[in-house]
Amino acid sequence: MSDDRLARRARPLSTRFPAPHFPSEFDEGTIFFDSGFAAPQLLPDLTPYAETALGAHREEVLQYASGRGQPYMRAWLAEWMNANGCDLTADHILVTNGAKQGIDLVCRLLLDPSDPSVA
Repeated sequence: MSDDRLARRARPLSTRFPAPHFPSEFDEGTIFFDSGFAAPQLLPDLTPYAETALGAHREEVLQYASGRGQPYMRAWLAEWMNANGCDLTADHILVTNGAKQGIDLVCRLLLDPSDPSVA
């Protein structure tokens, strides 16, 4: 593909993806310091919770969530935070898909593309 078809920021990217590295692909006892994978023996069995979620909350579990997160989850989080000294409602809470999405949203809110980088 010609470089002029890509955005400037994408042109230097490799066209090859790195090989996956899941714990199951390595020798037992290998300790990962780079990937954030938990030791398999520390992972809990979540089967009963998955069965409950798929039974009692099938529609919510198997559909895309609302853009801000499930309303009952946001309400529970607001209640929990208020019990710990906050003063907010579910409307103040945005549930993200993980830390990277949260950091990305904060950066988009607070940083402009022309801001100098700190290296």
